[in-house]
Order: sequence, then C-alpha cells, then structure tokens
Amino acid sequence: MPKKSASKLRELQETEFALIELNLYLDTHPEDDEAVKKLAAYSEKAETLREDYEKNETILFSQHIRNEVDLSKWINDPWPWEKQ
Repeated sequence: MPKKSASKLRELQETEFALIELNLYLDTHPEDDEAVKKLAAYSEKAETLREDYEKNETILFSQHIRNEVDLSKWINDPWPWEKQ
C-alpha cells in the first residue's frame, strides 16, 4: 500500500478507536460534558476521514455504495491491505 494511503487509513483507524473508547467511557460517565464534546468532534473527524478515503482510495463499507461507480469500486478494487 502506498505510504500516503496507509497513513490515511491509519489515521481513520485511530480516530475510530478513540470513538469506541469514548463511547465505552460515556456508558459509565454520561454526565461528562467534556467527553461528550470530544465524542462529537471525533465523530465529525471520522466521517470526514472516511469520506476522503473512500473518495480517493476505495469504498470501505458496503453501506456506503451510492451508485454504479461505487459498486464497481467495491467489487473490483483491492482491499486496503491488498494494496502495494
């Protein structure tokens, strides 16, 4: 996988990991307003990173297929870990 693609994917994975951790934390600390704000910020960031990655690299989730071009990318593009 090209270095830039790997870097983008890594940043997306790190952001989604932070979202999962914040979500788990908020399950037991729902009154923590700072964590709620961070969750919203990371959620926005993850969405932006996902959209950018899917626009420039490949579709990551089948539920993001919106048209024939996306479907073709989903079927024909290599998986992120298959790129060299």
